[in-house]
Amino acid sequence: MITRYCPHCHSVNRFPLLELQDQKFLRAGFFSNPLYPFTPHPKKGLTSKLSLFLYPLSLFINFTLNIIYMPFGLVYNYIQINQATKTFFETYSTKDPSVVYLDMLRKRANEGLPYSALLMGRAYLLGEGVPVDLEIAENYLKIAKDEFEADIIALVKALLQETSPDYTKVFRVVSLVSTNPLGAYYLSYLYYYGYGVSPSLKRAITYGTTAFNAKIKDYYCIFDKIGLKQ
Repeated sequence: MITRYCPHCHSVNRFPLLELQDQKFLRAGFFSNPLYPFTPHPKKGLTSKLSLFLYPLSLFINFTLNIIYMPFGLVYNYIQINQATKTFFETYSTKDPSVVYLDMLRKRANEGLPYSALLMGRAYLLGEGVPVDLEIAENYLKIAKDEFEADIIALVKALLQETSPDYTKVFRVVSLVSTNPLGAYYLSYLYYYGYGVSPSLKRAITYGTTAFNAKIKDYYCIFDKIGLKQ
């Protein structure tokens, strides 16, 4: 609760803006002190004249208390932040932010959080902060594929645009989103040329037809090669 006294209507207004934990933090912080708000609580019938006299007086008292209390609040906050930082890093053998970030991300991904799983899958797929491991990457991307299918498709596109694409990696990832029309197009391309998989004209036509019916742009001229005319 945040309490404010109105001298005109003689009422105390309470606003439930902060959780109890946040209230305690602010009371020990830079902008407040434990006695705030130091305002009168008039009884019924208090005159406006007296209210208007007491209100600026209360503001002056509160300002003075803030000036006195402020240095103690700063010291207290500094101690609290240092303790929180120490407690946080006690569970890690290193204070390298990238390592800590990946570890936290891994925990959330293992809990089944799709976005964290997407980021971890990308990290293991591209070797960003961790060794490249296609099996682990695939497992994480499976968790993310239902909610972040478009992001996985974008990842496949990026892999294909590399100077020397790892087609085995591309095939494993795009197979996770084979029901997506653009994913089907990429699979048709891979099956037709035998990139990362044994060539199969039948499967190339099957996936290519799905992409053709969805009016996917013919990036690699697959439609012409498998007999589909736009």
